[in-house]
Amino acid sequence: MDTLFATVLAVAGAGGTATVAAPATAALVQCGTIAAAGKTWHVGAAGVRCPAARRTVAEVAGAKPDRALHARGGEVDQWERSFSGLRCSRSQQARVGGAINCTSTDGKKSVFAVYKGS
Repeated sequence: MDTLFATVLAVAGAGGTATVAAPATAALVQCGTIAAAGKTWHVGAAGVRCPAARRTVAEVAGAKPDRALHARGGEVDQWERSFSGLRCSRSQQARVGGAINCTSTDGKKSVFAVYKGS
């Protein structure tokens, strides 16, 4: 699982979140794992305290999306509302796994989480 988390960190560091805000100045740190929505999520955060990051991931993991986009056997979920002041999306693909990406509008706070599919 460390490889999956490292991949997410590399994508996030390369601008994989596709925000238009300025880049965050805080380093991305590992915040451990949580169980939410029947999955084990590996959580990371930048500019957000780990307890708040884990709460945000738990909330997003169990939330019903306002919009779901389907393509190539996967799904991307989106919400109109924010979670702890962060805009979030959740992606998943059968047998591969999924991710939650949350970013503040100014780009200074981010929460990332991943799980490995079965």
